[in-house]
Amino acid sequence: MDCPSCETTLQSATYEELRVFQCPDCSGVLLNLNRLPQIKAARGLSTEELQEQAESVGDDDTHKKIDCPRCRAVPMDKLKSRQLEPSAELFMIDVCKPCRLAWFNGGELARLQLAYESTPKALAELQMQLEAESRTEEEEAELQENLARLSANTGDGGGIPCLSCSFMSGFFCVLAAAIYFLYLFFFS
Repeated sequence: MDCPSCETTLQSATYEELRVFQCPDCSGVLLNLNRLPQIKAARGLSTEELQEQAESVGDDDTHKKIDCPRCRAVPMDKLKSRQLEPSAELFMIDVCKPCRLAWFNGGELARLQLAYESTPKALAELQMQLEAESRTEEEEAELQENLARLSANTGDGGGIPCLSCSFMSGFFCVLAAAIYFLYLFFFS
């Protein structure tokens, strides 16, 4: 496959431990849209590495439609970056709907990932990950013991009936109780 911007042969590459195709000349990236959520949430590249990539902007966005590098049959649609990540700065991404491929000019994928990493959701995920990694063995054992006790108390036969729906072991009530327990464990 050739780069849709500069027609150089795309090379197989790894980005956040996922396979993508990258142009060695303009640094553009072609990837399957199904991999985008994994890439946005990945933490393999540091913020500094992402900022460096984001600054290495390739070709400017154009309103001219480019052909899909895979099928070459259909011009790729223009999609605003904010449709993929609402907090992203505005730039255009080229998408081939039949192939489910997206073309990011050089630096655009890093810019999209940086925008996601600054959202409250991503920051909360990172905080939970860091807290989980810093737990001692004793704290982990206590957490597992409390989770086991919680599931035993809400299991079938003799469990605590749900006050809101009067079912034994109501899924949503168990889920809410687990979330509440985790909140108490981390923030008390």
